[in-house]
Amino acid sequence: MSQCLSRNESVDLSLFDLDSERLEMARGSGELAGSMAETISGADVIMSVLPADVHVLAVADEIKRHGAPNQTYLDFSTIAPQTITKVSQQLDAIGIRTVGLGLLRGTPAARAGTLVLYGGGFEGVREQVYPLLASMSSDVIDLGTPEAAKALKVANNMVVGCLDALICEVIAIGEKTGFSARDVVDRLIEAGCDSWVLRHHTVPHVLPDDLGPGKFATRLMAKDMRLFGMMAEDYGCPSRLSAVALSYYRGSLAHGHDLDYHPIVVRWLRNGMAAQDVISDPDALTAVIAGAVWVQALVTYDALAVTSAAGLDPKVASRQMDEGSGGNGSLSALISSGDYDRDTFDVGSAVSSLRRATDAADRINAPAVFFEMAKVDAATISSPPGQK
Repeated sequence: MSQCLSRNESVDLSLFDLDSERLEMARGSGELAGSMAETISGADVIMSVLPADVHVLAVADEIKRHGAPNQTYLDFSTIAPQTITKVSQQLDAIGIRTVGLGLLRGTPAARAGTLVLYGGGFEGVREQVYPLLASMSSDVIDLGTPEAAKALKVANNMVVGCLDALICEVIAIGEKTGFSARDVVDRLIEAGCDSWVLRHHTVPHVLPDDLGPGKFATRLMAKDMRLFGMMAEDYGCPSRLSAVALSYYRGSLAHGHDLDYHPIVVRWLRNGMAAQDVISDPDALTAVIAGAVWVQALVTYDALAVTSAAGLDPKVASRQMDEGSGGNGSLSALISSGDYDRDTFDVGSAVSSLRRATDAADRINAPAVFFEMAKVDAATISSPPGQK
């Protein structure tokens, strides 16, 4: 991102990182500063891209100490919406405006300057910051508030993390019943369980076992799943399924995969299911894949519940996730129907299908934790009159 900014001739860039090696990698993009205070003092615009909430709060403290009225602070970190709201209130008190942003499309797009950015808090600073954002992105989507921008980014990442873990679980179950991972993927697509992550994570990376470092790491995905869980609880709509995904990523972390690509969870699941002990049961895989469609739908509803609590219209949130990495067949179906009310969810069909999936897991001794939890989750949704 700093390299892209450096090509904007109207920008004088000062750079700092606590990691001296990372800072050295940015040499040539701008002046390398010796401290955070040095980058903040005298700047018109301050930008941060950081791992977690605690780091953003620490930077905000530095800005309060070394900043000045009329500066603008842009944070691109994936953090809780409540955190950016707290930072915005603190800095607004001393005359510094805060814009909250979320990054989409990953490192290749950051290098190319084609990021998609969710943003909020542009009022009064749009003319100042949009030319800077244009140097790094192809699209800036104004969601109104910094809180809404962060909430949608975290929710999108939750959908990605859950679907990656779900697909890995289905692959491990399929292999245990005698099918190849490729066969499982094809059957998921045929059953209506297609998704952006299946096309962009599973096919190019899980199938060829390209799961080493250099892509979105397991430790970062675990952080985002924890973040969504805390955010959901704060909004009063806790998510059981994101908790399952988090436990899977924690399992991978416990086996030393912290820097590996997060779908490496498939290895942990394969080991747990003793995939080498094949139990031929094609009907079991059929039942599990049918259940996976309902798990995907429930994950999607959880994401929309949280973004709605953050003030986003579900039509806006669903469209943005569908166009991004959170896109999936269930989300497309919701958009097509225009019915986002979780209370109209077909509880009876969901529970019945998920029960068949867990019965199949019993036959082949597969954990199927997503399916057990989804069965409980679906059963707690209010049913329409006359439906059980």
